[in-house]
Amino acid sequence: MFYSFYFHCIYHLINMKSSLTLLCLVVWVNVDASSAQTEYCGKPEGTGRRMEIPDQVLERYKNGNQIDYTCISPYKDPGGKATCKNGEWHMPVECNASCPDPPPITNGDFTKEKRDVEGVITEVSYQCSRQYTLSFTASIRCLNGKWPSPPKCL
Repeated sequence: MFYSFYFHCIYHLINMKSSLTLLCLVVWVNVDASSAQTEYCGKPEGTGRRMEIPDQVLERYKNGNQIDYTCISPYKDPGGKATCKNGEWHMPVECNASCPDPPPITNGDFTKEKRDVEGVITEVSYQCSRQYTLSFTASIRCLNGKWPSPPKCL
């Protein structure tokens, strides 16, 4: 535990011919060391783009503050409760894109892609390197946030 103090001063003008007087009040404050080192969290990353905070959004939050959040489409997951700890947000559920990146294939790559209105890749076409051929139709589509197994290059 340590002590600090602050001054509060008021200027008074006695009369036009005399000088100013200064009245100061000194206040001693007992400060807990843990509160003196409080770290704050700013707005959670992705607010307004990936997630929505139904309550009032503040510029900064104190250590231990919690907020409820929901994920905004096309980001999946229901959201949850985030906690400010030591200047960082801890979220049990991340708001991720509805479709993750398409799966890679050995000796090939995807050549065409379709995106939804939010820019998330939802369908891809694969092509193999020169000496290889695809095991099945070259296109796959992400459904319900999951990609089916991609073709193989044989």
